Amino acid sequence: MASPLYVEIEIATDYLVDSDAEELLSSKIRLPRKKLSVSEIMRLKVSQEIHAFNERKTESYGAEYLPPEEYAETLAEGKELLGDALKKGKVNPDTEYRLCLRAFIEHKFKIIINGKETREARDEFAIDEDSTIRFVRLVPYR
Repeated sequence: MASPLYVEIEIATDYLVDSDAEELLSSKIRLPRKKLSVSEIMRLKVSQEIHAFNERKTESYGAEYLPPEEYAETLAEGKELLGDALKKGKVNPDTEYRLCLRAFIEHKFKIIINGKETREARDEFAIDEDSTIRFVRLVPYR
């Protein structure tokens, strides 16, 4: 039996605070089972996350804490609930990808693929079900 063309793997996103990374977020991403460049992996990750974010923006934030009458009254008064200002437009995945790529080039975060830190967006990695990908955001000390 032929192996599937795509594989779903987990990507961990961490903040590096001291000498240890504290895992912040972990999500699954569907990637083609082939060699991918770091920039392609970033584009696919950002695209998937922005799509999910844009879908969530149609939900109401804050309304779940108000009784229906109070929510209707708040809307009638023209007041915005927490998060409503964020729901007014969709986030553009291409813009966010460019920001992500620039941040990577400026060493604002690291990417570790299959246990190897990569420093070049054009580096390629074979992706399969055993692949591991970790984004580590570097947090400057203040």
